[in-house]
Amino acid sequence: MERGKPLGKVISKEEFTLKLEKRAQRFFKVGNLILKKRYFSQNYYSNLENEAHILETFLDDHKARGNKTFAFFTELVACIRWIARTAHTLKHIQNRYKSYGVEKDGKLLTDIKNSLEFCNSSISNLYKALKEEALSIGIKVPSSYLNEEDFMEAEIQEYLVQDIDEDYCCLYQEEKVIEVTFAYVDVADRLAQLLEEEEPTEDKIEELSSAFHRIQSKYDSYISGSKEEKEDKRLKKMRGYTSVCLHLLEAALYMLHFYERHIKADGLSGLKEKISRIV
Repeated sequence: MERGKPLGKVISKEEFTLKLEKRAQRFFKVGNLILKKRYFSQNYYSNLENEAHILETFLDDHKARGNKTFAFFTELVACIRWIARTAHTLKHIQNRYKSYGVEKDGKLLTDIKNSLEFCNSSISNLYKALKEEALSIGIKVPSSYLNEEDFMEAEIQEYLVQDIDEDYCCLYQEEKVIEVTFAYVDVADRLAQLLEEEEPTEDKIEELSSAFHRIQSKYDSYISGSKEEKEDKRLKKMRGYTSVCLHLLEAALYMLHFYERHIKADGLSGLKEKISRIV
C-alpha cells in the first residue's frame, strides 16, 4: 500500500444519497406507523430500534456523522434508536408486571405509562424532523408502511404444565438462597443511595444494572424451580423485584446515554441544540 493513500474511495453526495435512500426504505416503512398510531407494542419498538440500528451502522460505516449534509440525519436516526430502545424496555415491564409477582405499585405503573407517552411523543417528533431532513437532502421517503398486524403482541393464555421435579435442580440450594438474598439486599441498598444522587452517572447505573443481572442469573441457575422456592413465596417476589429494578435501570441508562451523547455534549455545529428543541 502506498504511503498516505486513503483506505477507501471518497463517494459523492449524490452517490451516497441514492445508496442511503435504498437502505432506508424499510426503516421508513416501519417509522411511518409512528404518524398513524399513538400506542405501540413492544414488538414494534423492537423492530424500530433494530431498523434504526441497521441504518445508523450504515451511516457510520460511510462516516456520515462527519459530513455537513448528512450529520443531522444521522443524529436523528441515532436518537430514535435510543428512545425506541428505552420504550421497548418500559413496555416490557408493563407487559410482564403481573407475572413478576410483586406488590402492585400504582405510582410506578403511572410513571411507566407517562414515560412511554414521553417516548412516543419524542419518537414522533424526531421522525417528523427526520422525514423533513430526508426530503431536504433529496431522499425519496415512501408513504407506505408495514402491516400493523406484523407488530401485534399475542396474548399468551396457554402454558405447559410445570412438572420438573425439584430433585433435578442444582444441589446446595440453601446456600445459594442465602448468597443471592444477601447480594440482593446489598445491591438494593446501593440503588437507594444512587437514587439520592442529583446526577447519577452512566458508569454507576451500568454497575448496578450488571449487579442485578448477576442476581437474576444466579437465581435462575440455582433457585428457580427448587424446593426452597416452592416453600417460600418471598423468593419469587425477590426475583420479580430484581427484574423490575434491572429493567428500570436499563431504561435509565439508555435515556442517560441519549442525553449525554445527543443533547448535552458540545460540538457538531449546533446539532445537539436542534435535537433538544425537537424532544
